[in-house]
Amino acid sequence: MKNTEGKMALSFAVMAAVIIIFAGLDSRGILTLASIGDEVVIEMVDLAGEEDAANHLLRLDAEELNEKNITITNNYRENTLIIEINGTGGEYFLKHPLAGNSDHIYGLWYGVTKKGFEFDVELDDLYEFKGTMRDGYYYIDFADPHEIYDKVVVVDPGHGGASSPGTVRQGVLEADVTLAIGLKLCEFFEADESVGIYITRADDTDTELEERVAMANKLGADAFVSIHCNSTTSGNMDSVSGTEVLYQTTDESGSSLELAQILASHVADTFETENRGVINGDEIKIIRTSKVPVALVEVGFMSNVTELGKLTDDKYQSLAAEGIYDGIMEFLEE
Repeated sequence: MKNTEGKMALSFAVMAAVIIIFAGLDSRGILTLASIGDEVVIEMVDLAGEEDAANHLLRLDAEELNEKNITITNNYRENTLIIEINGTGGEYFLKHPLAGNSDHIYGLWYGVTKKGFEFDVELDDLYEFKGTMRDGYYYIDFADPHEIYDKVVVVDPGHGGASSPGTVRQGVLEADVTLAIGLKLCEFFEADESVGIYITRADDTDTELEERVAMANKLGADAFVSIHCNSTTSGNMDSVSGTEVLYQTTDESGSSLELAQILASHVADTFETENRGVINGDEIKIIRTSKVPVALVEVGFMSNVTELGKLTDDKYQSLAAEGIYDGIMEFLEE
């Protein structure tokens, strides 16, 4: 599944009716949830006896549906699967209850939307999923990302939120620049079904450094790249420019250094600036605590008038993203 990114949170405002449901396990470890009146809409049952059902999370009776009716978004930053069923309402589930086992389900919400019906399944941790249509049912399974993708990449747009704008020069916030480049980078990866791309923030959100690193470590990322902008310490605008990349010197495999060197070359080339090389980044927490190949790209200097102009220019943001993409792909192919 390539649709691993989507709404940051469910907008309950679009629902005509929303019922919040949560219940405990019974003595069999089976969770029965949700009804409209006296009719069961969601019944969590044990699917373990079914063929190839060891990992089944949910089973949707698709007797009157097809895969085009079903859209699943993995809001992985909120540990939530958003399952949208277009063209049908709650009455369908009175006849065809949603079924599944309760392993890893923390809570569940459902309701009627303008397009049909929606289930939001809150999970107890970060998971990937895959959907399979078989014998009149649509199954949703947990899966390790590497069972779905050849490679997994985590992109971290540095800073974010009111408490962490990063460097500010001439009214420009570093966090805004890094987010723009990060989102453009994800667009490059969307065309490649072999690579699973995850982003630590998709809006102006202040995400804790620990959470960013934890995402990369949990996913076993093949490359973890944090995007930043540089600045000289004087606070004044000056002539210093160029791209430099920080790496983890304690990575005995040498992967962090290799990733950093490749990124420095590609980004400097596409961003049309000097390659300032790679430097020890062990003092940076996001680098020091990463258990996967990591590099922090300082795309350019916000303290340089020319480079600040490029960092805020849509064309050059795309070129920076392209350079990071090319660098990551070269590293993954090594």
